Amino acid sequence: MGAAGAGKVSRRSSEVRRVITKPMIEKSRITSEYIQEFRERIGSEIRAIRESRGLSQDDLADIMEVHRATISKIETGKFAISIDYLVKFAWYLDFEVSLLSRG
Repeated sequence: MGAAGAGKVSRRSSEVRRVITKPMIEKSRITSEYIQEFRERIGSEIRAIRESRGLSQDDLADIMEVHRATISKIETGKFAISIDYLVKFAWYLDFEVSLLSRG
């Protein structure tokens, strides 16, 4: 591709960057409290699903091959749950993970 083609790609890239970053700049910074609130909401939902399945934390820990303390920390929001753990919970507790839902 010639020099003219390179200029078009560069200009388009800067346009894309402006579109992506403008809303982010206008939003205030996320706080640790906001993140903690979501950890607790996710943990609470996991606990409710686990209990609805009739499982104790010990039962679920055995099934998932993790320590019971890990289950407890996730359910209380004291542990930053990874995507890997979230997928394991969804698999073993048989629920769908909706990654792009807002609420």
